[in-house]
Amino acid sequence: QSSTGAAPPGCLARAMPHGPLLTLARGAVGAGTGATTGKLAGEQSVGGLGLAVVAWAAGAVAAVVAVNAAGDVVDPATGLRVADPDAKPGDRRAAILGDVGTAAATMPLGTSTTLVAVVVAAPADHPTLQRCAVAAHDGLARTIRPCHTAYDGDTVFVATLDEGAPTPADGLALAVACELAVERAVLDAVRRAMASSVGRA
Repeated sequence: QSSTGAAPPGCLARAMPHGPLLTLARGAVGAGTGATTGKLAGEQSVGGLGLAVVAWAAGAVAAVVAVNAAGDVVDPATGLRVADPDAKPGDRRAAILGDVGTAAATMPLGTSTTLVAVVVAAPADHPTLQRCAVAAHDGLARTIRPCHTAYDGDTVFVATLDEGAPTPADGLALAVACELAVERAVLDAVRRAMASSVGRA
């Protein structure tokens, strides 16, 4: 699912790297409290609330993600599961094909939901925001494996602070920034939750 629209102008400062958005508590707090990942593989790990900002000369994109996914959270740069950094690189989706009956049989549908809010601080019209929403879902798919399952209710909201029609090149940059911001926010959520759980141990 996805939703797009215009955000109030007062949100501009909160979308910028120097704004108060970066003081947001992350990890196993707020919407990330009790969030988990890796359930389909039968090895439940932590989820959480994450944030990332991607800025470039023409604008900035901020993404806040509450990660409560049925699949594993994987760093696409290393292939490692973020919640299990000592594990060997590998994709557990193939294993799910054989074990899905065991792990999924006890999971109610729609109980694992990753929620994404993206704020675009650059000119964007409705078609551009739709592309940004698709790109944001791509960010989920790059970091959550498997993603968008029947057990998940993944939803993306995208808002712009500056309505306008970007050039095709600027629209491409916006979409790429949205994908990167969501990807990094997912990883941030689990890493922050891991760090807080170590601190409580």
